[in-house]
Amino acid sequence: MAQTNQVRARSEPVDSSLLFLQAERNHRSYAVFTKKLDEEKLIKPRRADLSFWQHISRLPNERIDERVQVYLDNVGLGLVCKLGKQRLDWSLVTAMIERWRLETHTFHLPIGEATVTLQDVQVLFGLPIDGDVFSGIWYETNDSDWIPFVVTYLGIAPQAIGDRGIRRGRILISVLMTELDEEVGDTIESHQQRARVYILAMMGGVLFSDSNAYDVPLSFLHTILDLSPANRISWGSAVLAHLYRNLCKAATNYEAKAINGSLLLVQQWVYERIPSLEPILKNDVRKIPEDLPPNQISLIPAPYGSRWHGKRTNKNTPAHVLSTVRSLLSALTPRQFIWQSYDDELFA
Repeated sequence: MAQTNQVRARSEPVDSSLLFLQAERNHRSYAVFTKKLDEEKLIKPRRADLSFWQHISRLPNERIDERVQVYLDNVGLGLVCKLGKQRLDWSLVTAMIERWRLETHTFHLPIGEATVTLQDVQVLFGLPIDGDVFSGIWYETNDSDWIPFVVTYLGIAPQAIGDRGIRRGRILISVLMTELDEEVGDTIESHQQRARVYILAMMGGVLFSDSNAYDVPLSFLHTILDLSPANRISWGSAVLAHLYRNLCKAATNYEAKAINGSLLLVQQWVYERIPSLEPILKNDVRKIPEDLPPNQISLIPAPYGSRWHGKRTNKNTPAHVLSTVRSLLSALTPRQFIWQSYDDELFA
């Protein structure tokens, strides 16, 4: 009988000395391969930012009051509010989670290991990556202890908070959004209070989303009491660390139905690095001055990732089909992946 060459497919690494978690069969990809998990089961990114973007869209020219915007810029969060509402492709996010390696904090791709970096966070979201280390884990003993802080630093009246507006050290995002829809006062204090409300809404909805899609920890408030440029925090580092942690948790729980963190960052990273998976932009809302000097990211009127807020189509590109995204990632070649830095692309 003629011999036939057979290739034994495997879901585990040949050498388990590095990727030991896969060898221990804790990884989501192993569950998919061994049919423990429905191949089309998606992980839903948790998000609480839709009401925030709806508010921004209702503002004149979709711009926050300049008297408030200056304080957002001071602390390095001014560009985040210009990202704009963007849809998330759950299939794309799920496929990337399946390729996430906890041991190296990278996506395992046919072309090698690649990952979202601090530079990606800085350029795509416009977040600072230098400054003080983020440490906002301060908690008051009782919810009632937060009331004076909320009144003083957010300008929200106790009656607007109500009996259930603050629970377990978290404030309802709906309370924040109701406050944002009110007219801002004419004093410096009211402008600073409004800036903090915007920041908390961004924290809970865009940057540090967690399992509660309806409230945000008030512990963040302690990091933004000072809205001067001197209070510069490396928000980019904090967002990336939060994202890495949640990618690791989702990758090792094959029964996970949802994931926390800024998954929009992962989606934008894929769009920028793998053109075969990016939608076709009908219009690019990003405005970059032609004479922008090198390394002056903060001068860009909107973060680079805001370009995906524009109208787009998936007519000739895959979207929302997990099996198709998996196949394209499996067949990825070096020529189909963009390694270049944003500096090369923006400031050449």
